[in-house]
Amino acid sequence: MAEENDFRAKLSLLNEKIERTDRVVFQINDMQSKLKDAANSRKTAMSAAYQQLKDMLAQDERAALHELDCELEKGQEKLQHFAKRFSENNEKMRTAREGINKLMGRAQTTAFLQASFELPKVIKFDPYAPRINLDSERVTAAHSFAADLKASLMEILSQPFEARPPLLTSGDAESSGSESEPESTEDEPSGHSAPEQPPKEGGFPSLNTPAPPTVHTIYQQVPVPVYMQPQQSWNKMHYNQFGSSGFSPGRQSE
Repeated sequence: MAEENDFRAKLSLLNEKIERTDRVVFQINDMQSKLKDAANSRKTAMSAAYQQLKDMLAQDERAALHELDCELEKGQEKLQHFAKRFSENNEKMRTAREGINKLMGRAQTTAFLQASFELPKVIKFDPYAPRINLDSERVTAAHSFAADLKASLMEILSQPFEARPPLLTSGDAESSGSESEPESTEDEPSGHSAPEQPPKEGGFPSLNTPAPPTVHTIYQQVPVPVYMQPQQSWNKMHYNQFGSSGFSPGRQSE
C-alpha cells in the first residue's frame, strides 16, 4: 500500500511537471511568433528610415547637380558672348584688311595718293581669353558639403552600432521645438486681462457689461441671506468711487 501511494505521488508530480512543461513550450512557441512579428515590424521601420535617408541624399544630390548645371550654363553663355563679340571684331578687321589690300593694288594711280583709310575702332581692343570656371560660392559649398558628409559617414559607419555617438540627443530635440507659452489656469490670474468696468448708473448691468469686482469679506461672521436683491444706491456709490479715483469707465459694448 505504501508503494502504491509512492507511485501515485510520483505520477502526480510527473503529470504536474508535464503540464507545466507543455505550458512553457506553448509560451515559447507564442514568443517565437511574437518575436518574428516584432522583427518584421522593426525591419520595416528600419528599412523605411534608411529609405528616407536615401531619398534625402538623392534629393540633395539632385539639388547640388542642379547648381552645377546652372553654373555651367552661365559659363557657357559668357563664353558664347565673348566668342560672338570676338568673331564680330575679327570680321570687321578682315573687312578693313581687304579694303587696304584693294587700295594697295592701285598704288600707281592718282586715286591712291588721294585716298585715306581709317581703321575700325575694334583695333584698339586687345583680345583675351576670359577666365571662367565653376568655382562659384554655391557650387564650392555643395561640393565641400558632400565631401565632409562622406568623411563623417565613413568615420561613423566604420564603428560598431553600439559605439556610434548619438547624432541628436533628447535635449537638442526638445530645444529645437517651438516653445509655447503655458496657458493660465483658473487659480492663476492672467496678466493681460482687460480692466473691469463699472455698470451704468441706475438699473441692472446689461448682459454684455462686465460684472463689478467681487468684494470678499474675511474673518467677519455675518449672516448672509440666500438671495439679496441688488440696490440702486450701491451701484451709484460704486460708480462714484471709481469716478473720484480718476478711473474713467470704458466704452460699453453694444
